[in-house]
Amino acid sequence: MAPLLLLCTLCALLLPTLNAQAVTGNKAANGTTCPEADVAIRDVTPQQCCGSFLEAHKAIIDCMGKTGTGAGTSCIAHCILQNFHTQKLLVGSTVSVSQMITIGPKLFAHYERCHTDLFEYVIGNVFDGDFRRVICDERLNRFFECMVRSWFEDCLGFDDANPKCGELQKVVKSSSCSLSSFFTKPETA
Repeated sequence: MAPLLLLCTLCALLLPTLNAQAVTGNKAANGTTCPEADVAIRDVTPQQCCGSFLEAHKAIIDCMGKTGTGAGTSCIAHCILQNFHTQKLLVGSTVSVSQMITIGPKLFAHYERCHTDLFEYVIGNVFDGDFRRVICDERLNRFFECMVRSWFEDCLGFDDANPKCGELQKVVKSSSCSLSSFFTKPETA
């Protein structure tokens, strides 16, 4: 969690002039539609099954599937920086000692599962003046998505009583679809 906050803080200081238009878009324009996900979330959403997503997870979820600058690729970090949740993450998100004792080991385990993409991102990026390329790196997106996926698959307080939630969790674990497909309701005509 600390690397995420540090990255967001650093980026907020370095990227104040990025165009807010870069975070607009929808699932269809992004090419992230997935019939398997559309069926899985027809009756229930991941947020309904797992009510314990932290503010950091919610900020990432809000940014999944939104297009970044340039080629229409997803840019979660840029979206987080431009999104109102950034302020909540940096100044308004408090965690009690008892909460940290409960969620700390889980977050650490999830970070251990996902940190390879983050390390590859940090080591493999040479800053050459192109903030957008650095921030919109696919490895950074994979790290963010992995953290959300890990929390959903290992959710505190998961709704086991709802069989649709169990089905959704199985589909998310086995699917090759983009994780954003499961967090965006299919548009109905």
